Amino acid sequence: MKNVLILGTVLLAFFAKSQISFNVNSPQSSGNLKVGDAHLGGTILYFFKQGDANYGKYTGIVAADSYITEKQWGCSGKLVNNDFANSGKIGNAVVNHSKLITANCPGGAAALCESLEINGQKGWILPTSNDLVEVFKGLWILNRPVYAGVYWTSADANVNDAMVIQGQIMGDRSLKPQFTTRKKTLTANVYPIKYF
Repeated sequence: MKNVLILGTVLLAFFAKSQISFNVNSPQSSGNLKVGDAHLGGTILYFFKQGDANYGKYTGIVAADSYITEKQWGCSGKLVNNDFANSGKIGNAVVNHSKLITANCPGGAAALCESLEINGQKGWILPTSNDLVEVFKGLWILNRPVYAGVYWTSADANVNDAMVIQGQIMGDRSLKPQFTTRKKTLTANVYPIKYF
């Protein structure tokens, strides 16, 4: 348990020092699809690139257009995602989400995503921290609103806390997200995604 807490603290220290750049270095299209297209019940906001986890398995990320709600993360008292080296990577949300559902934490953010049907589409999951950053970048590229607030990711930091991104919209319309943790029993925004 002590090692998990130390690793979680190290991970948080790394994230806290991370700067998120809004330079666009990911592909903006694939085949006939492009960032901003309606697809699978949401909007395409990111295309996977070489080096992303699961590159080649998935093409991109679709985010729900309007379903952002506050919910507890759930699983307080349980360490669900103890793979700190990989749980925040782009493309790993399916693994994280599966662990959350298997942990049987009813009423949490992952359970909400699991039960959603948006625009006739199911299969929504809770994003990783880096998935969520790319979703925010995609919204920024499309000149769509990015809402300030605290957003759950699919990774926990320890038995009592989960990783969140806190977004603050600046005067120049840029978003300055901060990686931090939040008590699993508190509420934060849930922004469902899916890979395709």
